[in-house]
Amino acid sequence: AGHRGFSEVESGKYRNQPNWRIPIELKLNYPDLPLICDPSHICGKRDHIQAVCQEALDLLFEGLMIEVHPDPDHALSDNDQQLVPRDYVSLLASLKVKSEASENSDFQKQVATLREDIDKIDAGIVRLLAKRMKVAEEIGEYKKKNDVTVLQPSRINEIIQTRIAQGQKLSLSKEFIASLYELIHEEAVRHQEEVLKF
Repeated sequence: AGHRGFSEVESGKYRNQPNWRIPIELKLNYPDLPLICDPSHICGKRDHIQAVCQEALDLLFEGLMIEVHPDPDHALSDNDQQLVPRDYVSLLASLKVKSEASENSDFQKQVATLREDIDKIDAGIVRLLAKRMKVAEEIGEYKKKNDVTVLQPSRINEIIQTRIAQGQKLSLSKEFIASLYELIHEEAVRHQEEVLKF
């Protein structure tokens, strides 16, 4: 199960790369559905199990399935990912089960203020996206008059690559920027197609 902010996920260290988007969507759409994570098979090696366990708990998984063996080197399968009982106990002690909210009034005030900032920023982003689509519509008008196709793969590839480079300079992941601009381009194409209908 990629989610920005979980740096271990992006490093390619795991045998089965987790896609945290799936449990996030499940939690949003089915909040009462219990989720169990299998860090052992995600990791393939015991060194990364703690990090994946904590990520899963932070994403509201209800349980963890961890392989334990008294002598992993002589296990019949998957010996690199199994923990000895002593390390399993230490792992459990190291994990933090966090809550979705806090009764701390200072925390609540600070988060409320920051969420107001996010709401204002998001409103600005939406306005800019609408403005961008208006420009796309103008381009659509010129394409229509000059018999030029709406879809231009070289242009979208140029946009995605330049935006990825800009985003990475600002600590935004390549995956996030690529996904974002693919969606933006799909919407821009839709707006240009609407122009062509008239």
